[in-house]
Amino acid sequence: MEALKLLEKRKKRRIYEQLFVQVFLGENSWRGNTKNVSANGLFIRFSDEITRIFLPDQRIDIRLILSNGDTCRLFGRVARVVLDDPQPIRHGIGVEILGGEAIHQAKYTAFIRERLR
Repeated sequence: MEALKLLEKRKKRRIYEQLFVQVFLGENSWRGNTKNVSANGLFIRFSDEITRIFLPDQRIDIRLILSNGDTCRLFGRVARVVLDDPQPIRHGIGVEILGGEAIHQAKYTAFIRERLR
């Protein structure tokens, strides 16, 4: 049953675009880049040592710079942490977007819709 849920979630179309991201956890922040984004989540690449800081289900704040220059401030939860790939450039975190201020959510939604056309 759990595998079926994961498959259903993964059916969301992904946009493979590298965007600048700043992730905040408490008082700390780290910079990374997206590997891909979708309507309800994104995958952020970090170096190995930074990725080890994150744990599944942690709530994080995200500042995402869209390719049109708009900034989106969102929050989400760490859905998965990837450390087992032999290539460190593939290490990162999968994030489920949970929300943000309406203006930021609208910018992000418009960006996704535009890219999916």
